[in-house]
Amino acid sequence: MPITVLLILAACSFDYDVSSEGFENDPDVIMKDVEYVRMENSVPVVRMRSEEARRYEAKHVMEMDDFSFEQYNAAASETDEVPDINVRGRGASVKIETDSGNLTMAGGVSIDVQSEDFSLRTESLSWEDKERLLSAPGEVTVTRSDGTQLSGRNLSADTRRRQWRFEGAVSGDIVEKDEDAEEAAEEAAEEAETDTDKVPEEEYRRVEK
Repeated sequence: MPITVLLILAACSFDYDVSSEGFENDPDVIMKDVEYVRMENSVPVVRMRSEEARRYEAKHVMEMDDFSFEQYNAAASETDEVPDINVRGRGASVKIETDSGNLTMAGGVSIDVQSEDFSLRTESLSWEDKERLLSAPGEVTVTRSDGTQLSGRNLSADTRRRQWRFEGAVSGDIVEKDEDAEEAAEEAAEEAETDTDKVPEEEYRRVEK
């Protein structure tokens, strides 16, 4: 699967440190106000924005500070002119392996997965792109719009199989739908609508005087 990377630079400046030239631990390029887009088959998959980015060409690594990102639904993006945003997130720093697409986020990370209706908050997490695996070694809080909230440690997730697992103890509240109560409420609502549609019956009687 061909992968294309676009770098869109707004008010960009390049900083070169000539004195450290040739040292692997020094960035080859430092960029300001960067927009990084990863594409597959000419379709945008991930868009990341950052105040500063540093590229290490020999190590195939790029680091970003104060970043935000959007992940798109690739299937929908092939037919829609406007990309369908599936995941939003942000954090203090991220390390991107440019050859594999693997990510390591740190410094407080927040992710909102719209398609699954949940949000995740943690200090750091890693993403393995090919295997579609996510892991967060520290404290993790997961919330949903229905009021569900779970907290635990050492989260691992296989997003392809939609399997999520905490290694440690988990605390919180899970809101479960009462299907029987919902069905009864729906039936009562339908009966109420039916009753309003009925014409009141009238009865006339002859009164003998």
